[in-house]
Amino acid sequence: MSNGHKERDRRLVHQALGLVAVIAVMAFAHWYAERPLKPKTQYLRGWLYWMLDYEDQMTPPQTFKVDRADKRACAAEEFGFALSTELGFALDSFKGTLTKDMISRPDTMISFRLDKKTMEELRDLYLSARLADLPEPAPPYGSEQWYNPEHVLGVVRLEIRCGGTAKSFVWHSGHTVGSQYKEEWRRLWWFAETAMIAAMYSPEYRALPKASGGYL
Repeated sequence: MSNGHKERDRRLVHQALGLVAVIAVMAFAHWYAERPLKPKTQYLRGWLYWMLDYEDQMTPPQTFKVDRADKRACAAEEFGFALSTELGFALDSFKGTLTKDMISRPDTMISFRLDKKTMEELRDLYLSARLADLPEPAPPYGSEQWYNPEHVLGVVRLEIRCGGTAKSFVWHSGHTVGSQYKEEWRRLWWFAETAMIAAMYSPEYRALPKASGGYL
């Protein structure tokens, strides 16, 4: 084989390798953009939802043993909830809707339901964290101080129905919580955040247009 042919073959090999590298990079970029996210990590909980009352969101709440009788009294198919924040986010499993806060544009509502496994996990969390035992409309704040009365989430509302039990919670996400009530609040926050994160990292939510503008 002549030197000219060898040089041509080397160029072709280099071009082929370069093309393979470009395709691999493009494939990785596509996978990374569309990858299924796993939101229930301490990092995401602490980084994204520290804003829900500014407290330690990385430590799970105390949970209690759930026996079969509890689960029979609160069957998964009889469990549902509606969670909303003052500025527009809303997740309603009763109506099967999800609303995205678009900030400076009208909020966007879509038909949406969490998958069966996630709903069962939330039902189990409701039972194990004993949210039914928490006072309504919310545990005492135990403090007269505010982090920020005009906090971005504002008033948070959470209604939960499970079997024959219904709970209705309302609180302000900018209020300070005293240490004596923090564990009760953590049970409530953890449920709300878990539901919020599951919805916001769903493919349906991620496919919605990006919000525009910002809050002061």
